[in-house]
Amino acid sequence: MPIQLPPSDNLYKFIAIAGLILVIAPLISCALLINNETERFWNYAELLQAKRHLAVAEWDSAAETSGNSQLKNLARNETVERARKRLASIDESVEAKYQSAEAQRRRWQRILLVISAIGGLVMVAGFYLWYVRVQIFEDAILKEKAEKDG
Repeated sequence: MPIQLPPSDNLYKFIAIAGLILVIAPLISCALLINNETERFWNYAELLQAKRHLAVAEWDSAAETSGNSQLKNLARNETVERARKRLASIDESVEAKYQSAEAQRRRWQRILLVISAIGGLVMVAGFYLWYVRVQIFEDAILKEKAEKDG
């Protein structure tokens, strides 16, 4: 099966098709990038959620520890404080990762939007020049030939 090549019989058609590719490729890339970054973030969030559950379990076990001695109370308070700090650290980590992923997504969206806009301009210019400089004359020749034959 022969590979279909883009039209290159005319420079203007080639420019128009290249512009069309520059419009479509960034849109597909943007969708794939967003999907990939979202998946990476949720995997990271799930990992931190598991760590959070462990910290909560540690907190709960410390809260359930009962005893009258000062040593047990001190150990329990220390464990609760450690668990509290770990939970705060995990929550901050998730928020920081989310902010970082969101900033990267916005940056890539802007870059791909600019490439897509440039592609749109190239495509419009290519099709316009092809129509004005080539197709009008080909249509006139075809019409003249049809009138002769008809």
